[in-house]
Amino acid sequence: MEGRSEKIAALRRLAISESSLDAGTVPLGHADADAIIGGIRLGALHEVYAGNASHAGAASGFAIALALRLGRAKALFWIGTDFATLEYGALNGSGLVEFGVDPKALVLVRLAKGEDALRAAGDILACNATGAVILEVSGHLKALDLTASRRLSFAAAQRGASPTLLRLGAVPQASAAAPRWLIRSP
Repeated sequence: MEGRSEKIAALRRLAISESSLDAGTVPLGHADADAIIGGIRLGALHEVYAGNASHAGAASGFAIALALRLGRAKALFWIGTDFATLEYGALNGSGLVEFGVDPKALVLVRLAKGEDALRAAGDILACNATGAVILEVSGHLKALDLTASRRLSFAAAQRGASPTLLRLGAVPQASAAAPRWLIRSP
């Protein structure tokens, strides 16, 4: 069994290294995870799901950690809706600072509709000053289908910015994101 898992880990590292030659990778920061997945891709769409509503804080923290690793000291944009803020809570400034977020590099964008947030994410990804984008989406957003995720993925590859879809209160669906994370708090 040990030989088989080593082969699978080697194949994963090979697949990731071949698919990320142009975009590059950064370490996740956990030696065992990095040995298996080979790091996280720059300039790629990432997706983070909260296990359920009670795990929204853990998923948000994980999304911020990804964004800090992927942002390469450029501006970090957090885009969300008014409803998501009411449903899952607002970001805490002192908590973000303790997490390592530079307040000067953080831009918060709150919009009324999820469709507007999706459109804003696409526009922000077109800006060269963007390092990472977190698009917080609550529930099922009809406009965020496979085609929309492909557009975000393409925009990320074109500019080298790294968007993360933070899905709260949603079930996994078809997406162009790679990788996709399901986060649960202990």
